[in-house]
Amino acid sequence: MQHRIAEPQDMAGLRELMRRSIEELQRGFLRPEQIAASHQVMGIDTQLIRDRTYFLIEDDGVVVGCGGWSYRTTLYGGDDSIVAREPAVLDPARDAAKIRAMYTHPDHVRRGIGRRMLSICEEAARAAGFRRVELMATLAGVPLYRASGYVPGESVSSRPVDGVCVPLMRMHKSLAPCAPTRAAVAGFMQRFEAGQVARQEWTHAAHLVAAHWYLSTLGPDAALDALRQRIRFHNLSVGTPNTDSAGYHETITRLFVRGVAALLAERGADDFDQALTAVLGSELAASDWPLQFYSRERLFSSAARGAWVAPDLKPAP
Repeated sequence: MQHRIAEPQDMAGLRELMRRSIEELQRGFLRPEQIAASHQVMGIDTQLIRDRTYFLIEDDGVVVGCGGWSYRTTLYGGDDSIVAREPAVLDPARDAAKIRAMYTHPDHVRRGIGRRMLSICEEAARAAGFRRVELMATLAGVPLYRASGYVPGESVSSRPVDGVCVPLMRMHKSLAPCAPTRAAVAGFMQRFEAGQVARQEWTHAAHLVAAHWYLSTLGPDAALDALRQRIRFHNLSVGTPNTDSAGYHETITRLFVRGVAALLAERGADDFDQALTAVLGSELAASDWPLQFYSRERLFSSAARGAWVAPDLKPAP
């Protein structure tokens, strides 16, 4: 799948994709009358097209998803919606960029399209100097945004459409700083493999950087072996013994390698720097990410430190 900036000639196809997405993907979350009202609450804002901040994802030339971001005040709503436009320009140093009009074609759900589009928009907002993003989520979109690191804010309702209000949720997220370049990572990894990385440098983010490096250069199986050996070597170089109660942790290491590998596979052919930025801005950047798969007792057991232990809460990536 490839992405590109949306053009004015894409509008007709986008409107049809959005119509089908609203009609089919809101089922189970909204009542029929709320789905009908949603067409006057959601939709495409052509300001995003003019600003060239709206993107398409295509699979072999077929548009399978769309979404955008904005440096303007408007938080949600389309040209034909009841939501008022607020075109004032935001200040990146003070304001949050807006994630706008995210839709997946109903025939292409559960392929990682929504998550990939979020990453594309977040990276563009980050490049423009923003350090925070916010959005107005539909109930159907909340699970995706939660999984992508967005924090729920206030629950609101749209203005009534023929007496019907559509429930929405405002959500926000802090963007990770820009990731180091491939050249900078190569220098760090050279020091890491030589046992020259200090204890305080070996942060959770550094673990993710190393996992990304080995996955990108060696592939999944060899990456795990390399990371396993190098972490143990690093621990010894800074005076931390690898025992049943300290040092290297096999289950956590393997889980994060699997998580990074899954994210890279989902994103496809991004270059090294773009992919690393996505990794450091994903839910993997939270050190407690494994606890959605494991209970604390199981994850921090001696058995899990010494060998791979299967999750007890939900399947791992």
